[in-house]
Amino acid sequence: MNKRTPISSRGAKITWLRDHRVLWEGYRPDDRRNWHDIVRLMKADGLIALNTYALDVNLPSLIADVHTG
Repeated sequence: MNKRTPISSRGAKITWLRDHRVLWEGYRPDDRRNWHDIVRLMKADGLIALNTYALDVNLPSLIADVHTG
């Protein structure tokens, strides 16, 4: 049984990143400070649990999916 809500799905995160492209476009994949800021905003929007570590979100992978989608 999948306990994730639709807003916390990978697809929802990709859509959010697509809508907020200005936050990550042009940053290097190893720019962890920027990733932490993005994760903080995603938490505020309810996409990620408040106790999730920023590195566990794997933003480079999500952003790669934005580029291919």
